[in-house]
Amino acid sequence: MVPQTALNLRWLAPWVLALLALGCASHVERRLLPPTGLAGLHGQDGSRPELKAHLVNGDLLLFDSWQLDSLDTWLLGQGVHYDASRRVLQHGSLAVPVSRVVLCETAHITPADKEGPLIGMSVVTGILGLVCAVNPKACFGSCPTVYAPDAQGRMVLMAECFSSSVAPALEASDLDMLLNARANTRDIRLQLTNEAQETHVIRRMDLLVVPRPAGGRVYPTADGVFIEGSDARPATLALAPEGDCTQLMAHADGRERFGPADPCDLATREWLELDFDSVPEGELGLVLTSRQTL
Repeated sequence: MVPQTALNLRWLAPWVLALLALGCASHVERRLLPPTGLAGLHGQDGSRPELKAHLVNGDLLLFDSWQLDSLDTWLLGQGVHYDASRRVLQHGSLAVPVSRVVLCETAHITPADKEGPLIGMSVVTGILGLVCAVNPKACFGSCPTVYAPDAQGRMVLMAECFSSSVAPALEASDLDMLLNARANTRDIRLQLTNEAQETHVIRRMDLLVVPRPAGGRVYPTADGVFIEGSDARPATLALAPEGDCTQLMAHADGRERFGPADPCDLATREWLELDFDSVPEGELGLVLTSRQTL
């Protein structure tokens, strides 16, 4: 089934492409290559192009100028170092072992015709703004979503895959708990959807089943360890920037607390304050059920 929004907006595609051709004659040639290909990388004029180096921990180095050392084991140059959340860590001289680089990216831009009309791009911007307003997911993306049957047999959204793998260097395994999934037979049907019509690469998808303790549950940790837990208690008080959200945070029942994104910086972090009364002794853990949304 094709989403109705996609059908309504499909007629815009040829007009957008035509206006792009009129409004901008620039051509961007992007290349992805392994770090072993850096030694012979040169532009047509012999210069080295600007370089993005993706590191194994998700960091990004954006080089304005760069070179390899005499043994081709260190990448040196001038630029900016960003962490995995794309916060700036360092400006200026950068040095990183080539062994820590998992992917390199270059871009060569052919200048646009100075006399080219700008009205085309203005119209395109307006059209794309309208498209994004009508269907935000088509512009800003979403992760692959997983639906599973609940106690009534309804297919309900229960998981969102690899929410943080927004670049090839951030490829990772993702483990999601199907908290309210139920199976009345030995067979269980999962539905994987691509609601944003994005390009995703899923190498493998497995359904893991673990023994459940009486009166408790099994919870996965971020590093893939399964922990048995019992006597789960909701927070006595839950506060967020908008105020009291205790009832919304009490149970994983489909009722959710949503927070608006920062209008100026989508990387801005928000806070939640949780209070618990009568906390028992012993080894404790905090269980949060969350997802990203638009």
